[in-house]
Amino acid sequence: MAEEKILTLNLRKGLLKRPSWKRKISAARVLKEMLYKHTRTKNIKIDPALNRSLLQGKKKIKLKLVKTEEGFKAELA
Repeated sequence: MAEEKILTLNLRKGLLKRPSWKRKISAARVLKEMLYKHTRTKNIKIDPALNRSLLQGKKKIKLKLVKTEEGFKAELA
């Protein structure tokens, strides 16, 4: 049975440190940094639907983490 976690992450604090013209570009990096704090692994795969929602500029994201053999997979909840 795969282990699952439901998280709601607020990306606003991480994105306000970036310049306004780089926020959408660095949103995936900020998300991976926040997920590293929860999972303690660098092997995190981001679902394409989650990536699209990051590029739309959403600041608060509810996602589901699923543990697999290779690491964790993050997808929208």
